[in-house]
Amino acid sequence: MYSKLVPSWRRPYRLAKGDAGAGVVAAEAEKALSATLRRTGGCPGIQELGRIVADAVRSDDQSWRGRADEVVRASGGIKHTRMAREVAEGVVEAQGAHLAGLSTEAIVEEFAVAVLRKMVLHYGFGPIQPALIAERFGSPSGVIAFEAECLAQMRLRPIAAKLLAGPRAERLRAPSTRPRKKRSMASMLEVWP
Repeated sequence: MYSKLVPSWRRPYRLAKGDAGAGVVAAEAEKALSATLRRTGGCPGIQELGRIVADAVRSDDQSWRGRADEVVRASGGIKHTRMAREVAEGVVEAQGAHLAGLSTEAIVEEFAVAVLRKMVLHYGFGPIQPALIAERFGSPSGVIAFEAECLAQMRLRPIAAKLLAGPRAERLRAPSTRPRKKRSMASMLEVWP
């Protein structure tokens, strides 16, 4: 089973296969997603595809598909850009009416989050579903519920914002789990009885 997994996804797999909770698996999946994007060159063209999606949701013009295909060709057909193109089709068809009232930046961000969700399912949960059914949950519905819980706990928006800022993902890291600012000794003594 390990040979089918991208190396950075082995730890989330081991945790999911064991009895780790969704929060722990989600935190490791964030790290694995960031590492995968860094290692494979990110998702070039994600901003352009997001803007094309924003235009497509606001109009009934179907020419957006040709422009999206052109972005994929311009990126060299990189796997993640092709995945983003597939997600664009789904977002326009399924969520078009919902997204039409949002600003272009908000639509691009929602699109980027949807692309990251697709990548998590592709790299993380797709290859391990049979093992999770056989070894932990016993039914597909249990695995699907666990996947949904993990995805709900993942902090994909900060990763999406970083990916949109630098689509090549050279410096992309998972959001920190530690508090940003340490409290001073004086502030800690103020609450002392």
